[in-house]
Amino acid sequence: MIMNNKLLLLVVAIGLSIPAGAQEFQIDTTYYDQDWKAIVHPSFASYYRITIESKDGSGPNMFRDLYMGGILQAEGRYISLDKQDDSKTVYDGECTMYYRNG
Repeated sequence: MIMNNKLLLLVVAIGLSIPAGAQEFQIDTTYYDQDWKAIVHPSFASYYRITIESKDGSGPNMFRDLYMGGILQAEGRYISLDKQDDSKTVYDGECTMYYRNG
């Protein structure tokens, strides 16, 4: 009986440590100048982009572009992202863009 309880406890502990269907995401921030070219330091940026990408490639790749004041500029999904030159980014479906005043 004690052996069965230890085995049960071990099985439960292993089961709790492996979440079913867990998906890991990578979140990244890239800063851009007024021409949507990547820059290193945010003090020279006009926009910044937050991207969320599934590490295993199974989920959608999503982005949000914001003005430096934190106001939403655009959002949507992308297929491939060129972090150095946004004109080479390939978007997926419709993207919603917003005026600075909302």
